[in-house]
Amino acid sequence: MHRLRFLLLVGAGLLGACAILPITLDLLGHLGSRKSGSYSREVPRGTVAFDGVTLPQEGPWGLDFSGQNVPVSFKSVRLTYAVALATSGPGLSGTVTVQAYLAPAGVTDVVQERYRLGASQALDLGAGSLELEGSADLSAEQVAAVNDKKVQVVLVLGGTATAAEGGTLRLDYEVKKLLLSFTVI
Repeated sequence: MHRLRFLLLVGAGLLGACAILPITLDLLGHLGSRKSGSYSREVPRGTVAFDGVTLPQEGPWGLDFSGQNVPVSFKSVRLTYAVALATSGPGLSGTVTVQAYLAPAGVTDVVQERYRLGASQALDLGAGSLELEGSADLSAEQVAAVNDKKVQVVLVLGGTATAAEGGTLRLDYEVKKLLLSFTVI
């Protein structure tokens, strides 16, 4: 009887410990060939507006990880990402902002305040290349989308820069890290 009680207590303790341990899910493989790409456009000499420019250019990354063996319900979720960026073309100067968004699959307008991921970051277009890194705790609506195991993510640029000359601007990107960390209920 004491042995059974001991085993039950140990089992309950292990289950309790597992419920508060964070688990990480790497979503990078779910991007497939879309984990890297480029944005390009013709720019004039002078002021260049970046308001509403999205990466990827063709729309949000759709992530379906329903085939992953992960728990069904989450207590809290944090997304951590890293994206390498490189600019080429006419000499640019100036800093624009980059804001990440995560929304449920099927949402047509991903760029809404409620889908924002943390604070926007500054991107110095004169630097040539750099890496954006960020992490953010997800809102209840975003956690529900993660529980459905289908989300979409997009980066949106905003602001203006100055081009020393006209020409074709190219902004290459590669997602280096895309992790979900969560605690099981």
